[in-house]
Amino acid sequence: MLTILNTLSSRLIRLATGVSSGGDLLDGWDFRTWGSVNTDTSDWVDHLGLSIVDHTATPIIFAHSTTQNSFQTSGVGGVYFWSGLTQASKTYRLTISGTTTASGITILDGLTGSVIGTGFGTYQYVPTAFDNTSLYIRNDSAGKTVVTTLTLVEIPDLTEGYDFTLWDTFLTEDWLDQAGGTIVDQSATVLEFFKETDLLRTATTFTTTENGGVYKDAITEVGESYDLIIAGTTSASGITIYDGSTSTIIGTGFGTFTFTVTNSFHDSIFISNDDAGTTEITTLILRENL
Repeated sequence: MLTILNTLSSRLIRLATGVSSGGDLLDGWDFRTWGSVNTDTSDWVDHLGLSIVDHTATPIIFAHSTTQNSFQTSGVGGVYFWSGLTQASKTYRLTISGTTTASGITILDGLTGSVIGTGFGTYQYVPTAFDNTSLYIRNDSAGKTVVTTLTLVEIPDLTEGYDFTLWDTFLTEDWLDQAGGTIVDQSATVLEFFKETDLLRTATTFTTTENGGVYKDAITEVGESYDLIIAGTTSASGITIYDGSTSTIIGTGFGTFTFTVTNSFHDSIFISNDDAGTTEITTLILRENL
């Protein structure tokens, strides 16, 4: 019988408290509390005698001789952490190192889920559904695997919950100090500054009377690489995304763009209409890339 054994109290605690970002989700991992399978060949039945699980439909062999950081299999199989470890549509980074006498190892996001990676290394992935929110470390053949490092952390979306009414905008007139001296001369810049009456905003839209848009300062870090995913619609001739108010172009139009921050003048995100128009952003994700 295909019997999955697990420490029920550990699972209930995790499901009750949810998954928090920022920390190692596998901190204190112990394979002895992960899922396993015994060798009973009968089907699971409920109290009415009806079959619940048909073991013949699942050709997975699970670990035996399991310790805190090792497991051994007589074929393809391994150790499994229950669904709910991660959350669908969020981004995670898994790091695993160790040794194996099997032909190799494969890490999946479920018993029959998507492959996260093959072999030891660091992998970034996005679970697509609840069935993909577990973790399965599998020997590709008979053998013993010893894991020395195992970490799983959420990679936060730096623009999660974005609200353009809280982002910066630009003024069309010069800034003056109280003595009448010019602070910012808009005529000296290629990109004009917009005042509030010329740039209308909601949480997800902005309207401009010419080129310009919304700006989030100091959102990235120098030397790091990022993925930006942006989707939506615009009545302008197009949009351009910069890594600063007048800095390098990250991308034009909607899509997925990868960029690296080169200095502190490029640590911002500026989404600009190319001319007059209204832009609505339906998806905006900014996260660190491997």
